[in-house]
Amino acid sequence: MKVHPRELVDPTPDEVGCAGKVAFESFDLANKVNRIRNARRDLARQPYRCRCCHKWHLGTAKRK
Repeated sequence: MKVHPRELVDPTPDEVGCAGKVAFESFDLANKVNRIRNARRDLARQPYRCRCCHKWHLGTAKRK
């Protein structure tokens, strides 16, 4: 589910960061989608737990 930033009333910084992103109900689902997307593109992403909605998003992977 995506929420457009303009739909938020008096948003917090976390809500603004969460808005517009695809939210996954579980880590496993986010990870599965991530593996499929990474196979198609040269993007390093990883699932992370959102502080705002407590669901999972895909974000830029941290470099080691």
